[in-house]
Amino acid sequence: MPGGESFGRGFKSRHLHLVDKDLDLRDKMKKIFAVLTLMLIFAGCATKGKEHSTTGVIQEVRNGGVAVVISHEEFPGFMEGMTMAFDTEKPSLAQGLAAGDKIQFTISDRSGSWRISAISKIK
Repeated sequence: MPGGESFGRGFKSRHLHLVDKDLDLRDKMKKIFAVLTLMLIFAGCATKGKEHSTTGVIQEVRNGGVAVVISHEEFPGFMEGMTMAFDTEKPSLAQGLAAGDKIQFTISDRSGSWRISAISKIK
């Protein structure tokens, strides 16, 4: 039947066209996903090696200076003020510090971990 053959070929042709569109859409989605992934990776790398400074009050010195709990002010453009524990790059940084001391301190990104790299008492 000429009408049936025409209908069959036309249907098949339209079906293949839709499949091609689906493949194009998948390719586009893969490319968008790849670009977004790279953007996230580069955004994470942008903070590597950065430092941020603020002031605060020591709440506790832990494990001989391995960590210090600080109620700190805002790190402008980085973190809101809060009370939290920070590891130190070396315990000697916290030597002579005690709960209640007002401090100025700097945290530095060391391999994805923010640690106190400098700390001093202030009045």
